[in-house]
Amino acid sequence: MDYRGQWLAETLLMLLWLVVGGLSIVVAYAVRDQRPAWFTTLALSAVSTAVFVPDWSFWNRHPERWLPVAAD
Repeated sequence: MDYRGQWLAETLLMLLWLVVGGLSIVVAYAVRDQRPAWFTTLALSAVSTAVFVPDWSFWNRHPERWLPVAAD
């Protein structure tokens, strides 16, 4: 994963957790039950792991250019 991919993954992950986590808390408060918040958190954890943990090719669109190996 390149640096831009890391930045994008972190930004998307934080936005996803903010939006879905906030909505799950609001729904749990509205129905007066904690189960929707727990299930949403578990589902969001599974989706986040599947999307953000593997090194997918779209996270590596801007690879770093390294110096060539110097001949001795």
